[in-house]
Amino acid sequence: MKTETIRLKKYHQLIKQGDALKNLFILKSGSIKEVSINEDGSSFITKFHFKGDVLGLNSIDLEYHPTSFLTLEDTIVEKFNFQELLSNSVSFHYFFTKMSESVTEYTIRKRVFTQKSEGKISSLLLELFNKNPDSPDYFNMSMTREDIANHLGLSEFTVSRILSKLQKESIIEIKAKSRSIKLIDKKKLENRSL
Repeated sequence: MKTETIRLKKYHQLIKQGDALKNLFILKSGSIKEVSINEDGSSFITKFHFKGDVLGLNSIDLEYHPTSFLTLEDTIVEKFNFQELLSNSVSFHYFFTKMSESVTEYTIRKRVFTQKSEGKISSLLLELFNKNPDSPDYFNMSMTREDIANHLGLSEFTVSRILSKLQKESIIEIKAKSRSIKLIDKKKLENRSL
């Protein structure tokens, strides 16, 4: 099956909401935010994507992309033609597995949105640490606090206040210069996410 590797600069729009489904993508490096744009022009970040994630799965049953995908940093993706993918059983199996993982993540994310502010942020941090298997106690923050606030339905002030609180309580360590977060006490963070 023929694929294409694409290198994208920071803030590049990979998929535009409303575009017809022609391709799916696997994120090879970097990070991407998935954004839903409402009729009034306001937007809502539905998900952050990282290495290994499949982009565009939410469009399969619709045949168009219901969300836009924007890079948060220089990013590399692998492009797959959707029609070719359907005719290749090995590749299709891989994507089907990724779709199942997405359904599980959606179920967890639904639970997150019923939590209080500290639980929402703690759950998101745990998800981000888990997405980095090479270093599960470290995460490079490619998204802004404004992005996090938008994604979780919180104010930017609340996000900053809770991140500072988690740092003060020695649960995480924020390194502002390198825009990274180090996990200090996973058990306490897990307890905060409940």
